[in-house]
Amino acid sequence: MTQSVIIVNASHLLMDEQARAYAPVLQMQVDRDFIPAWGSRATAVKISFASASDIPHLDPRSWPIFLNNHSNDPGALGWHDDQDGRIFSRVFVGDCLRAGLDWGVTLSHELLELILDPDIKRVWSMPDGRLAALEACDAVESDDQAYVGMVGLRVSNFVLPAYFSTGAGPWDFRRMLKGPCPALTPGGYMSIGDKDGNFTQIEERRTDDIRGSRAAMQGHRRRLRAHRQPGELEIVASGEA
Repeated sequence: MTQSVIIVNASHLLMDEQARAYAPVLQMQVDRDFIPAWGSRATAVKISFASASDIPHLDPRSWPIFLNNHSNDPGALGWHDDQDGRIFSRVFVGDCLRAGLDWGVTLSHELLELILDPDIKRVWSMPDGRLAALEACDAVESDDQAYVGMVGLRVSNFVLPAYFSTGAGPWDFRRMLKGPCPALTPGGYMSIGDKDGNFTQIEERRTDDIRGSRAAMQGHRRRLRAHRQPGELEIVASGEA
């Protein structure tokens, strides 16, 4: 079954045409790059666009990604959530622009993480017993690792299933990682938890020794995952994330 994802422009910083242009770019990334890599482990999606005036009429079964101006969660650039079974995402365009980041890369980042772990509960059990959150882009999140999807618009790099294993690479789409989880590229980060589900963030500073802008975000998804009981977390098999 194909899930409907709707990019909703609720930001006055963007013309509808700017936001609408990303729908085919993201559809291409999902169909050409992400689904072939992750297979049925990622949700197949059909991506469309809606303007702010369409919000009252959105299909409640859809997964909307709202493009907003600013976040009430300090430092957040984007996140997705599951509120009583209602799955949605937000990308904060103004906060991305203020941080000097490409909001389209953030949009791609959130889309891929939405369709890989919509319920925010999937984890991989590392050999040392710790739990790694099944995040598609955090480990390779820096804008300088993004790539052009089409028509000059950039999309996020992402990890491959081999990242959540102890096996050989490649571990990410652009072949930037030097090893599997918990390896990170400069500017990357990951949520790592103990067996009781207490998650903390590990980070790799950029090559100029500056903390990655997205690594500096407050851990919205990490907090949501931490609120789950250990038995609610879904542990995936090594190399078969």
